[in-house]
Amino acid sequence: MTLFRSIAIASLVLFLGACRTGTLVTYPSSIEDFKLSSSLTFPEKVSEPVPAMIIVHGSSGPSARGEQWGALFRAVGIATLEIDYFGPRGVDQHSSFQPQPVLDVIDAFKYLQTDARIDSNRVGAIGFSRGAGMVITAGNWEPQRMGGKTLAAVVALYPMCGSDNIVEGDKAPPVLVMIGTKDSYSTPLACKNLQAAGQAKGRTVELKVYDGAYHAWDGDWSGNWYHNAIKRTVEIRANPQIRKASEADVMDFIGRNLF
Repeated sequence: MTLFRSIAIASLVLFLGACRTGTLVTYPSSIEDFKLSSSLTFPEKVSEPVPAMIIVHGSSGPSARGEQWGALFRAVGIATLEIDYFGPRGVDQHSSFQPQPVLDVIDAFKYLQTDARIDSNRVGAIGFSRGAGMVITAGNWEPQRMGGKTLAAVVALYPMCGSDNIVEGDKAPPVLVMIGTKDSYSTPLACKNLQAAGQAKGRTVELKVYDGAYHAWDGDWSGNWYHNAIKRTVEIRANPQIRKASEADVMDFIGRNLF
């Protein structure tokens, strides 16, 4: 999909102005006694049911990263639902415990199935770091546990591949895993092993390894951050060039699986 790749490369120049706050939607958690809230945003023009991407933040919580990716998706006609799994639980980036509630992704997916403006057969999910592990796991779930459908595509940016698992499934979605060679949270080898294990089970698993990329290369902050929930220091280095390359790779993947 050359069109999607070209759009992704030019995203910061062309689409930054399209970033906007979406509509806050709420729906019940399927396992906890509170309501979940997410930001639902549609492309400028919606004349038929559109595909959608669920956006799942990492250990730093909701941030500009999610909106940047959201603007990129909306520019090609994809609605976005950005979830916040920290807020309802009183958690932030400094908390000593951070949840990884995969059911929040499932609940978001089920919510989108109730909106007639969304093509529920073309809903994908993208996650970052902790959120990447959540979307990988959500992609393992069987249709009967997800309202009768499955995600159409899963994109995982710098997950902790050594603790993630991709299971067998005839209707399971394709997965794109992305990692940098200098990531201090995970390693390319762990992600290659994750890919090989998934492929051995008949799953479509693509892997992109970015030479010289650190954790969270697509953000806007660089430094050493002590991750209190895992008791480790993570080196974070923003890299605009690698971000553009990863945007192009994601849009190519999404173009092949949501359109």
